[in-house]
Amino acid sequence: MSLKAKIIGLVGIVSVLLLPSFAAAAAVQSGYVDSALSTLVNWVVALVPLLIGVALVVFMWGVIRYITAGADEEQKKAARGTMIWGVIALFVIVGVWGLVRLLAYTLNVGLGGSVPNPDFTGGRSGGGVPIVPVP
Repeated sequence: MSLKAKIIGLVGIVSVLLLPSFAAAAAVQSGYVDSALSTLVNWVVALVPLLIGVALVVFMWGVIRYITAGADEEQKKAARGTMIWGVIALFVIVGVWGLVRLLAYTLNVGLGGSVPNPDFTGGRSGGGVPIVPVP
């Protein structure tokens, strides 16, 4: 099986697994931005374990190839490259996961939630005491 066929198959499997999230992502009378942010956060939360699993499989495949290579330096070099790409993939996935979580907490978008409406009450200081000018 060619690499192109494997990639198409993987994309197909992932899209079928994530298809129910379209139905579950119906926004409840909220704005476009907060529903889009909530949907993005939910997608990343759903994809991260799957992608970490794929990266671990790639890394372990490289380890197995390295061990079974024996004295063949070309196979060891190829296996080492596979392990390196697996580790790079893990770092990238965990880094993107962390950035999305940071963005979610910065914008106060909870997992599975929406952005709360700001409360602008005027005429008072931060402590709730009216501001009195000094004569």
